[in-house]
Parts: sequence; C-alpha cells; structure tokens
Amino acid sequence: MKKLIIVLLLVVIIPQLAGAQTAINPTILAQLQARIIELTRMIEVLKAQLANQTPSTTPAWIPIGDNKPPVITSVSGPTSLGPNASGVWQVAATDPEGSALTYTVTWGDLSTPTIQSTNSFSHFYSTPGNYYLTFVVTDRGGKSVRGNAAVFVSTREVSAITGNADISVVDNVTDQKLIGASITLINLSAQPAGTGVTRADSDVIFNNLPVGVYTAGAVAVGYKVGQITFTVVRDQTVKPVVRLEKIPVLPLTVSVKSSNDSALKNASVMIYNESGLVATRLTNDAGLATFSNLPSGHTYRAEITRLGYAKPNSQSTTLSGGVSTSLNFILNPIH
Repeated sequence: MKKLIIVLLLVVIIPQLAGAQTAINPTILAQLQARIIELTRMIEVLKAQLANQTPSTTPAWIPIGDNKPPVITSVSGPTSLGPNASGVWQVAATDPEGSALTYTVTWGDLSTPTIQSTNSFSHFYSTPGNYYLTFVVTDRGGKSVRGNAAVFVSTREVSAITGNADISVVDNVTDQKLIGASITLINLSAQPAGTGVTRADSDVIFNNLPVGVYTAGAVAVGYKVGQITFTVVRDQTVKPVVRLEKIPVLPLTVSVKSSNDSALKNASVMIYNESGLVATRLTNDAGLATFSNLPSGHTYRAEITRLGYAKPNSQSTTLSGGVSTSLNFILNPIH
C-alpha cells in the first residue's frame, strides 16, 4: 500500500508542481488542493478493493473549519433484563456532512467499551443490578455527541412483553411541532429508559419498551420544561404528546443621556442576568437601546460604557407581569 501511495504521488502531484516552473500562484494551489482531495478518494477506493469491500460513498475528507458534530435522534433498548439474557440497543444518529460514523458504548460494568461502525449493540450482564450506559457517536472529523440509557438486570426472569412509544413535542398554543427538543424517558422505577432529540422529519421513537408506565420530560429553547406520563401497551405503538408552554418575553428599554440632558448616541449597553451577559447594543440617535425579547421571570442588570464619559453605577430590574420596563442613565463627561 505504501508503494502504491508513492506511485500515486509521483503520477498525480509531482507533475502538477513541475508544471508550475515558477512560484505557485493561487490558481495552481487550488488545482493542487483538488488533486489532493481526488488522491485521498483514490487511496480509499484502492484500500477497499484490496480488502474486497465496497468503498464508502461518504466524503473521505472534510475541512476542519466546516465540520459539525453528529446528532443523536434517539437511543432505544431494554430498560430491564432477566438473568442470563442479552440486551440489544440501537442508536439513531446522523451527520450534517454525511460522514461515516463510529459508535462507542460504555456498558457501566467492568467490561471493555465496544467500538464499531454499526449502530446496533448487544451486551450480556453477568451480575444483577442497575447499569448506566453511555453512547458516543464520532464523525471522521473527530466531532462527537453523547447519549445515555439505563438498564436494570434482575435476579429473576423479566417479561418479554413489550410495546413502542412515538413521542412528539409541540407548542401548547399553536400545536406546532418543536424541532430540536430534547426528550428524556423515565420508567416507573425512576430509571432512565432512553433519550432523543426531535427533528423536522421525525418524532423520537423508542422501540421494545417493557409494558408499563413511563414519564417523558422535554426541554426546548424558549419554553418551560414539560412532561407527560403514559402507559406502554403490549404490541402497540402509543403516541404521547408533550405540550410545552412558551416562556413570555418582555421588552427592556435603556435611555442614556449626558448630564446636560442631551441624548448620547453610540453608548454601549450590556445586559446581564443570573447566568452572565445575554445581550449588548448601541444607543441610537435618541440615546435609546431597546431589548425586545428578554425572557420574563429573570432579573436583568444594565451597564453602560461611553468613550469620554465616566461609568455610572449599574441598574437592575426584574421583568415580570407582562409590563415593559425602562432604565434611565445619566453620564457625566470626563474633564
């Protein structure tokens, strides 16, 4: 294989450089990069042919700056097992660049983590107890994402009677499905039964759940946390819907004036809440900066900076009750 790569370098790249004769200009650099990409793909194809395999159709090379991490849409598998029984778990994941994915699972016992290119795993637990599984999905660019599940291994046989759950998350007013909502499924014993993220083209589906009562909790940006309790029925797919209430947003207007009562333009207004800086803006010609979509129920602190003016004390206010709020600052010039 090393000899083959050297031959390809001699045939493909060196003639390109030799043809330049002088300093390599941008056009030649672009052509050379395209040849390198083509060479990478050729090497992959040749390696696959030597291994008597079909080469991957996914990109062989991804620019590091453009690479985005994979997305786990669901983790499904048994939440309880009897003695001397193996469990099968499946991880549904996609990659924005279409890269091939590598799946790793840590089983929560003393066994060696499993690493493979397929998304279905089988494992046998020799000792009864509660086990917490961690799944890691990694793309070719090295970006990864995690998912979790849990299983209880009993000292007695566990019923194999199972059903499925197709869980969606919607806005409680518009009934519109929410994309990117995170779902955590908990069984009646308060053990995690799986996790998933809603997508534009699918809900989160959990297959082969032992019949019984479950609670699905959902979290989405801009919404309050919500949950629903439902029962999994034998050989059926139940479709619970988690309805989330949108967090109300309120405006906050900050007015900045000079000590001579004239409006100050281009003053920097920084807004903080309990978690840190949340927004920043410059005042307009009227000396105003308006923040129109701040989630209510939080206390916000405004700080002002303006070149040539002394920095005043900050001011804080709590947004609540559907009422807009204004903060007024007067800055003294530095003499």
